[in-house]
Amino acid sequence: MLHSRTVLRNSLHPPIARAQLGKPSLLVCYGLRHCDRTSISGAQLSRRATLTSLILGSSLLVPEKASAAIIDEKAACRAFEAAGPSVIQVAGFKAKDDSSPEQIASGILWSKFGHIVTSYQAVEGFTRSGRPAQVHIIGTPDLQALRVTGLEDKPSQEAYDAEVVAISADNNLAVLQISAPPDLLRPIQVASSAELKVGQSVFAIGSTGTSERTLSAGVLSGQRRGIPSPSGRVIAGALQTDAAVSPSASGGALVDSAGRLLGMCIGPRSSSGRSSGVNFAISADMLRRVVPNLIATGNASGRGL
Repeated sequence: MLHSRTVLRNSLHPPIARAQLGKPSLLVCYGLRHCDRTSISGAQLSRRATLTSLILGSSLLVPEKASAAIIDEKAACRAFEAAGPSVIQVAGFKAKDDSSPEQIASGILWSKFGHIVTSYQAVEGFTRSGRPAQVHIIGTPDLQALRVTGLEDKPSQEAYDAEVVAISADNNLAVLQISAPPDLLRPIQVASSAELKVGQSVFAIGSTGTSERTLSAGVLSGQRRGIPSPSGRVIAGALQTDAAVSPSASGGALVDSAGRLLGMCIGPRSSSGRSSGVNFAISADMLRRVVPNLIATGNASGRGL
C-alpha cells in the first residue's frame, strides 16, 4: 500500500511520452489508497495517460473567480442603483392626445426644482414649433407635446408635462422643467472631469424606448475630444467611450462606478443609427458651466449661448 504522492518512473512527463505500445511498462502510483505495483501494457498506459491529461487539462480552463470577467458586476450594479433613478425618458408627440411618441430620448435630473438636462436634438422639433411642452423627451419637427416618465419604478408610470426652459444648439443642450412630487426627484451627483483616467470603467444609462432603463458598460477611451454641435460649432472637451449608446439613450448619463455623472451621452451619428463603438459625451465640467447659465437666463431661443 503506497501513499503521499504520485511518481511516474523513468519519466518527468506523462507516461504517454515514454510508453511503448504493446510492451509492458511499470507504473508506480503513490497517493491512491489502494494502488498496488502492477504491470500495465503500453496500450493501456497510453489510454489512461491520455484520459488523465484531458481531465487535468480541462481543469485549467475553468476560471478561478467570476471577478476575472471583463465587466465588474458589482461595479455595474452599484452604478445603476446609484444613478438609475436620476435618468428619465423624454418623449415627443406630434399631437397632445397621441399615445405613441414620434421619438424618444433620455434626460438627467439636475435639480430638486425639477430641472432636466437633455440633448438639443431631443427637443429641437418641439421648440421650433413654439408650442408648450410635456416631458417624455423626443424631438422631431412640429412636436406639440413633451412628456417625461421614469420618476417612479412602477409598471404604470405617470407622465409629467415638461416646459422647455432653455436650449443651446452650440452646446447641444436643452433644459426642461417638470412639476413632480419632491420625493420622486433624485438629482444626479456630478463628478469632475479632472478625476478621470483613460481606461477606467464607465457606464452609459438611458432609456430603452419603453418604461425600462438600460445600462451598457465600457471604458473611457479618450478625453478632450472635439465633436460637432447641431449649429456646426465644435464642442470642446468631450469624452470618448466604447460603451454602447442607442438613439433613445441620447441625453442619458455617462457615470463612473459610484454612479457619479461624468457626462451627458450623445447618440450615434452613423446613418444606421447604430452605436459604432466610438461614442461621445459632453463632459460634466462643461455641464457645470453651461447649465446654470441656461437656467438663469431662460434663453429658450438658444441664441447667444
